[in-house]
Amino acid sequence: MARATVENPDPDTLYLTAKSFDRFTRTIGSLPATERDLIFSSLRFQEIYLPAGNIPEVAAHLRINAHEYAQALAQNDQENMILYINTDADKFVANAARVLTSGFILLSDYGHSTHMLFDRIRNGEPQLHMYGPDPTLQGTAPVNPYSLIAMHSFLTTNQNFTGIANRGSRKGLRVTWYGHVRDLMQQTSVSEEILRGNEARRRTQSLREFFDDRQDTGIFKILLLEKEAGYHPYIYSEGTSWPPLYADSHSLSPEQHRQVEHIQQTLLAQAGAASQEGYLTVLSFFAGVLALGSMHAFSPASVLLAFALTGFFYQIHTFLHVALEGTLLPLEGDTFKEKLLHWLQQGLQEQAPEGITPGRKALFYFLPGLTQLISAILFISLGASIPYIAAAAAINFVQSLTLFFGADRQGWRHLRVGPLLRSA
Repeated sequence: MARATVENPDPDTLYLTAKSFDRFTRTIGSLPATERDLIFSSLRFQEIYLPAGNIPEVAAHLRINAHEYAQALAQNDQENMILYINTDADKFVANAARVLTSGFILLSDYGHSTHMLFDRIRNGEPQLHMYGPDPTLQGTAPVNPYSLIAMHSFLTTNQNFTGIANRGSRKGLRVTWYGHVRDLMQQTSVSEEILRGNEARRRTQSLREFFDDRQDTGIFKILLLEKEAGYHPYIYSEGTSWPPLYADSHSLSPEQHRQVEHIQQTLLAQAGAASQEGYLTVLSFFAGVLALGSMHAFSPASVLLAFALTGFFYQIHTFLHVALEGTLLPLEGDTFKEKLLHWLQQGLQEQAPEGITPGRKALFYFLPGLTQLISAILFISLGASIPYIAAAAAINFVQSLTLFFGADRQGWRHLRVGPLLRSA
C-alpha cells in the first residue's frame, strides 16, 4: 500500500505505512543501542509539499491570519519561513466558544505573538521542540525532526497566541488579558515567601518556581478570552503592560507596506480567499426568477424550475473545473450552519493542479465562467422571448460573474504572470 504512493519505487526498499511504521518503531526501540542505531541510520524520509488550499484546516488558518503573517514576514524582511501551525488549537478554541454560553476561557502554554514568534525563528530559536530519553533530545536546540524518530517521547511547538485570539474572535470571543504567568500572579496574596515557608505546599512551591523560571525566558504565557460574561474580571496584573499581541503597523516603511499587501494576497490566493461565490449563485437564482416574472411566467412550478436550473448550471461549472484536473475541496465547518456560511463565502472550492504553466492555470480558472458567459449570450440569441430560455440566460450570466468577483478571478493574475515568464 505504501509502495503504491511512491513514484518509481525501488523494489529493494521497504516502504512503511503509518501503521507498520508504528509497529516497526516499537519493536526497534527495544533493541540494544548499537543495533538500534544501525537500523535507524538506514531509515529515509521524504517530505511531500502540498498547496495550503489542499488542507482545509490549514487554508482556514491562513485566511484568518494572512494579514498578521504578511506583516511579520515584511517586518523581518523575509518572504518565506518554516512555521508549524497548530490547527488543533484553532479547533479547541472554536469548540470551546460554541459550548460556552458566557464566561471565560483561560489558555496557558509556551508561545508568543505572531510577530515575536517569527522574530525568534529568524534569530535561530526553534519553534519545534522534541523530548526523549536520548540526551540529544532536550527540546531546546534546533534539531532534525526525523533524527532518532523512534526515541521521541513527545513533540511540541510554541503556540501562536495571536492566531488563537484571531480564531476566537471569529467565534464571538474577546481578548480580556494576555501576558506572562508571573504578571498574572503579581498581585495575589500568596507570596513566594509563604510558599517557601509552608512545608505542606512543596508541590505548589515547585509549580510556582517552574512558572517563574520559565517566565524568565518570556515564553510561558496566558491568554484569557471572554464571551458575553456581563461583568469585568479581576485583573491581577493591574498596572503591568501587556506584551503586544499584535504588531504595530505604523512602524512599517512604505516599501514594507507594499510587501505586506503582496504577501497577504499570495497567502490568500494559496488558501482560497473568500470569493462570495455562494452569494453569486443565490443571486443567479433570483435573476432566473426575475426573468420569468418579467415575462408573466411566474408560478410555484417556475420557481422550482429556476432553482433546478441554478443547481444544474452550477454543477456544470464545478464539473468543468474538475475535468481540467482540479481538486474539489471539502467544505469547512463543524456544523451545518458553519458549512452553509462557508459555501456562501467561498462556494465549492476547486484547487488548480500543480506544476502547470500560468497560461494553463488561467485557462483552469477562466474556462467554466467563460463557458457560462457564452452560453448566456447563445440562450438570449436563440430565444430571448421564451421564458425558460431567458431564465437560463440570466442564471448563466450571473454565475459567469465569478470571472470578476468570484474565485475564478485568480485567472487574471496568472494571465498577467504568463507573458512575464515567457519574456524572462
